[in-house]
Amino acid sequence: MKGRNAPSPGFLDEDAEAELLVRRQRLSITTDDSTELIGHVSKRHIGSDKSESYVHDKFWVGQLQVNNWGDDFLLRIGPASTSMFLTDALGSLVATTDSAGGVQSDVTYEPFGNTEMSSPAPAYRFTGREHDEPLYLYYYRARYYHTDLQRFISEDPIGFAGDDSNLYAYVANNPIRHTDALGLKLDLEYAGSLVGALQRVRSTPRGAQIFDALERSPDVYRIRETAGIETTHYDPYTREIVVNTVRPSVVCTTAGRKPMPREASLAHEGGHAVGFLDAGNDNMDNVNANENPVREKLGYPVRLTYGGTKCPP
Repeated sequence: MKGRNAPSPGFLDEDAEAELLVRRQRLSITTDDSTELIGHVSKRHIGSDKSESYVHDKFWVGQLQVNNWGDDFLLRIGPASTSMFLTDALGSLVATTDSAGGVQSDVTYEPFGNTEMSSPAPAYRFTGREHDEPLYLYYYRARYYHTDLQRFISEDPIGFAGDDSNLYAYVANNPIRHTDALGLKLDLEYAGSLVGALQRVRSTPRGAQIFDALERSPDVYRIRETAGIETTHYDPYTREIVVNTVRPSVVCTTAGRKPMPREASLAHEGGHAVGFLDAGNDNMDNVNANENPVREKLGYPVRLTYGGTKCPP
């Protein structure tokens, strides 16, 4: 998967009501014992003399503490009022309410994002992305998306490494199930036969959490199939998930010693990529949090040990 810094919308007129995030600060609560991060605040200029602040949730995806670009907005603090955000499963804004719970505006969408609003709504709408009012475009960081055309208006910056021959397509024309916070796609250029395995992993709840989290990251991730003497591993320096499909590791499971399925290897190494460590022999944190949930959903026997522990008879 690839992510990169997005270009700023420099061709917009300076006075246009386009989003310009100029500041982001931590929002936290301090108690006697600790300080808990509950979100972030960003400021957006509207015109030449007004601004509004947005409160984002803290950067978590499920149980994974990773950078999800703060697309999950909680509320807007404007010049005259405060709005609470209600969103759907894709992160799209469906309504705003005032502090007493009264509905200020409600928003409905067609599958590719065409919008109907009962009254003016905040700029963050379809899939939580910013709507540039003067241009009727959504800003997806690496490029802009046009809801009427149902596609991006420029080619995928990573080209055919996005695993789609249509470089303008939005989420493989499946906007009901997927989002694309960066305007980029999966980098499967060197994934080989792992492409199908990755699809099966992402069909499970935990697998979807892992790889959706990586897809939202601003860093560059690559999935690579290998053979020969190179072992299955995650490289934190190159951000590569490498799976040896010819010589898989043999591990202890409820069905005895078995080779690692490709899906289990992707879930395990993907767990490393989102921050789970193998802290020595017998540490099962990554296995239990990421590998075994995927194994169970796909019908593979559950793994029992990690590292130096011998397989029970």
